[in-house]
Amino acid sequence: MKLRIIRIRSGGQSGVDRAALDFARCQNIEICGWCPKGGWAEDYPEAPGIKEMYPELQETPEAEPWQRTLWNMRDAQAILTIMPEGSGESKGTELGVQEGIELGKSMFTARGVEDAEEIAAWLRSLAADRSAGSDGVVGSANSDAVDESANSDAVDGSATAIGIELCVGGPRASECPNAYQVTMEILEKVMELLDQAKFEIRVMTIDDYEKVYSLWMSCKNMGFNNLDDSREGIAKYLKRNPSTCFVAEQGENIVGVILSGHDGRRGFIHHLAVAEDCRRQGIATELLECAVSSLAAEGINKVALLVFNRNEAGNAFWEKNGFTSREDLVYRNKALVEMVRIDT
Repeated sequence: MKLRIIRIRSGGQSGVDRAALDFARCQNIEICGWCPKGGWAEDYPEAPGIKEMYPELQETPEAEPWQRTLWNMRDAQAILTIMPEGSGESKGTELGVQEGIELGKSMFTARGVEDAEEIAAWLRSLAADRSAGSDGVVGSANSDAVDESANSDAVDGSATAIGIELCVGGPRASECPNAYQVTMEILEKVMELLDQAKFEIRVMTIDDYEKVYSLWMSCKNMGFNNLDDSREGIAKYLKRNPSTCFVAEQGENIVGVILSGHDGRRGFIHHLAVAEDCRRQGIATELLECAVSSLAAEGINKVALLVFNRNEAGNAFWEKNGFTSREDLVYRNKALVEMVRIDT
């Protein structure tokens, strides 16, 4: 999955708003938003005001800036408020934040570039929730904060795009002289972090074994044994299921893996894992989609898996993705040879 900021919404006021629009222009990102009637801004008080520079903006019926603020919050999807250290009183920013809270929008407030990693993680969480097919967006009543585009059937995770519209607001230049510079620094860093997070999904081969096994051992609440999960055991599984097991790569690192296969009648999923520092990027969801699609392509109609009761996060993920639990069954197994369990 590739995460992209596809639109930036802003009211065009000096300071934070203006920096957001200029950043969008530099990055070839679509611009949208409401501005006061006549394009008013504190540094462009006469019509056409900022509309001359940003014709994409729509004018509100009223010239008062409060309407611009409320309407942008109303139409916003994900809201980033930037309040640099030392900002003075900003009634417009306070109004916007309060309106966003009352409307149940997904929001994040940043102070400086040191918050960029948390902002990127927040955006990834919105994308991951949408990619997983959730009904809403992290703390938001609005489910449209992210849009899926490109080809969702592609095995290459970078070909599936999750697009986010980001509303950016904060104090005017008169309320915070360094608001423009700080906003540009934050958005540039966030974009850099999102670019670094791109990953690709491909079919797993036995040459991936050492990296995959190391990843498995780093993840909690998983169960292995010394035979089936040895290099020889995995090689046998991949030979039997050559096109239904996948890894996710970032650069030269394997950050996700899923094993899936079938007996001609029922599909099975094993050992889905994502590196802890790469979660909330939609990697697990993309791996699952690839596995399920590949099994369906081989004529499999139903897929099963096992999860430890104690694995709360894992069980929540599977439930969210439509895997229901069976209370009417008792799972039984029998080892045909002696083996050693390896539980993480």
